[in-house]
Amino acid sequence: MEDIEALAFHPTASSLLATTDGTCLRSWDMRADPQRATLTMAIECAHSARIRALDYNPNLPYIIATAADDGYVRIWDTRSPSAPLAEIANHSHWVYSVAFNPNHDQLLLSAGADGLVNLESVVSVSSAHVVAAHAAAEDNRDDKSNATSDSGDESDASDIGSGQATDGLVAQFDDHETSVYAARWSHADPWIFASLSFNGRMVINSVPREEKYKILL
Repeated sequence: MEDIEALAFHPTASSLLATTDGTCLRSWDMRADPQRATLTMAIECAHSARIRALDYNPNLPYIIATAADDGYVRIWDTRSPSAPLAEIANHSHWVYSVAFNPNHDQLLLSAGADGLVNLESVVSVSSAHVVAAHAAAEDNRDDKSNATSDSGDESDASDIGSGQATDGLVAQFDDHETSVYAARWSHADPWIFASLSFNGRMVINSVPREEKYKILL
């Protein structure tokens, strides 16, 4: 195992954490022995280059986002880690930072050596999608006959969030002139985030109003 590059604690269990070393993503359990963690999952080639950052989805803690020198952000389900749930390729250079919004987990920040801070919508791997899917399933059971429900379930699931937030790049912020090493959400205001670049410049931005309305309405 190479030297650990990044780590993050599970958002609800202090004895669980995830780490990265080289191109590998690993999760650990310290409940049996805090001095010797037990390896519970390993993705040996989560990226094709060194992984620089990771973050847990705060509402779905089996979901982890990773960012790497290959320019990709990938999202993983640790219950079934054979392939990423999503792959985001909106950076042209190394990606140093990735962070889920602590309140609205369909929003994801990333920042990298290309000087960009990207705000992504990842609603398909968020708790909002899970809630909508359950609601749609309940409606189908209550309002449709079995035959109609069988033919309509798939289309209803695929149309969840129609006219609302969907996956994709929401906004790209190019306020920095050098590599951006960190992008973090405010814990006091879920719509505000800050970024910090190599030259020491800090910039504060906010989620565009249109995207905010898609989430809230």
